[in-house]
Amino acid sequence: MTAGVIVAVELLPVLLGAGADARVDWSFTYVSLRFILLPAWSLLLSVGLLVGSIRLSSWRERALTLSALAVPVGFLVASTLNPLPWLLLRAVG
Repeated sequence: MTAGVIVAVELLPVLLGAGADARVDWSFTYVSLRFILLPAWSLLLSVGLLVGSIRLSSWRERALTLSALAVPVGFLVASTLNPLPWLLLRAVG
């Protein structure tokens, strides 16, 4: 679910246009989700997965739970390195 929301948010500028070409004003939704709600959710999810994995007894269950960290941690790292990736699409395209 988290990955789906991340993809949907990142597709807003591509699908609805950007700048003067925008068909709908999506800026409040994008900024609220991209810079406030998704980072907070990713951080809470990461902490919850780490705490939850401590209580698991099987190493397989623990490994599966920790592998779920890829999405929220990947989002936080990508947001830190490149906060507005869709700007690269406009510059290249």
